[in-house]
Amino acid sequence: MDKKKIKVNKNFTKLTHKGVSLIVLIVTVIVIVILAATVILVISKNNPIESAREAIFKEDVRMFQDELNMVIAKEYTSLQGQRDKKITALEYTEKGDKNSVYTYLSSFTKKYENKIGIKEDEIIYVGLDEKEREWLINSGIYMAKKITVYYKDGYGNSLKESEEYPMLDVKYHFEAPEIEGYMALNEIEEGIASGDKEITFEYCMISNDLAFIGLDSSGNETEEESNIVAYTVSGIGECNNPYLAIPREHNGKAVIQIKYEAFRGNDTIKKLVIGNNIEKIESSAFRYSKLEKLNINSKSIGAWAFAGTSFESVELGKNVYDILDLAFNLNTKLKNIFIISNNININRGCFNGCSLLSEIKVNEDNTGYKVEDGILYSKDGSRIVIYPTAKEGEYIIPNSVTAIGKFAFCGNQKLEKIDIPSNVELIEGEAFRYSKIKEVKIDSKFIGGRAFAGCQLEIVELGKNVYSIPHFCFGGSTNLNYITYLGTMEMWNNIQKSTNWNIGSAITTVTCTDGDIQL
Repeated sequence: MDKKKIKVNKNFTKLTHKGVSLIVLIVTVIVIVILAATVILVISKNNPIESAREAIFKEDVRMFQDELNMVIAKEYTSLQGQRDKKITALEYTEKGDKNSVYTYLSSFTKKYENKIGIKEDEIIYVGLDEKEREWLINSGIYMAKKITVYYKDGYGNSLKESEEYPMLDVKYHFEAPEIEGYMALNEIEEGIASGDKEITFEYCMISNDLAFIGLDSSGNETEEESNIVAYTVSGIGECNNPYLAIPREHNGKAVIQIKYEAFRGNDTIKKLVIGNNIEKIESSAFRYSKLEKLNINSKSIGAWAFAGTSFESVELGKNVYDILDLAFNLNTKLKNIFIISNNININRGCFNGCSLLSEIKVNEDNTGYKVEDGILYSKDGSRIVIYPTAKEGEYIIPNSVTAIGKFAFCGNQKLEKIDIPSNVELIEGEAFRYSKIKEVKIDSKFIGGRAFAGCQLEIVELGKNVYSIPHFCFGGSTNLNYITYLGTMEMWNNIQKSTNWNIGSAITTVTCTDGDIQL
């Protein structure tokens, strides 16, 4: 055998042994690293200092509950079992104050202030420390919900540091703070928090790049600088910001209105804030514009002001009073309206053609209105103010309702049948005008003019309580050939009727309980 070849094989054997040794070494190092990492993880997880802190915290909380239970037991004994008021203490004033935690927990210390409280005989955690919240997850201790509030501009940039708040109640209510150079698109955020929640206040930048026209003391337009006392916004000017707020002042003078057709067809502005300095938005000011979201706090919203726009939601501020004819007509994307105003005058067809509007909302402390099942009522529930145009399903009028407001159901798209009982004494003028209602039973004493004009009625039943029938009451109901009256022919003849009460309809017969009357 070749000696050289044998030598090569020996070298290969040596190299192989060396390679195996190197692999073993590498594997050993990897194993050591894994073991070390595991040990570090275990030590970290069972950090004696952290574990001690957790144990002390849990023990203190348990002790607080025991002390509270002793106080409760003593109260029951002293009151001979007639105790009917539970303890709630969320303040940290001196001992003796019935609202102070110190009064009920003898071992309570300053380090637990703003962390531990008492609500209805239970110890509660009101802190925001993530570790402490984690420790209490399975303890049975009630933990306040954590609400995180963000403040951002239209582009998502933070305008202010986020804030965290503990919430003892499931209901929350926040109002947007003022931020210099901006106006809030959503002034109020409120609702129900079933768990921790994040909310965002969105702000629009105040823009002075819009076009303005001067107004004199009589409200007339003027170019004379000396005669200008205020300004009206006349157009987009040089502004290219899609997220803007109308300024309160221009050249040191108040901006008080938005001119007729100022932004008609505008496709630049996407989100807009109109503050309470604006007294009037003139007619067609934003007609056919491409707005996506807005906050309006103008006193008056002109006819057709936002007709044909495409935003999905609108917030109506405290200052809004008048919404004129067809102001939001044919907005086919409008889904909900949030009303902060306490007193709004709704005019003809404001929401006519808003085929997706299914819900009205109000702020919780609104003194003028309330909402039930998406329907806007007066605060006492006696008057229906707005029934959403696209609300689906059967509607039973509550017993508390005594009046159906003017234009309340105007333009409604989904409601085809309604029973109006005798507790509803008044149906105001044009209440159902242009709605698609087909069948109605009415036992109201008074019916306003044109109450059902422009509807598609096919069946009408009138009760004995009906006292008067006004002009053009059923006008436009070409499929309505007769009406049913639940009284006698004599009673029918005693009803006060306008001479043209049935004009524009196909009514030729009134069927009474004792016979038919041909008209």
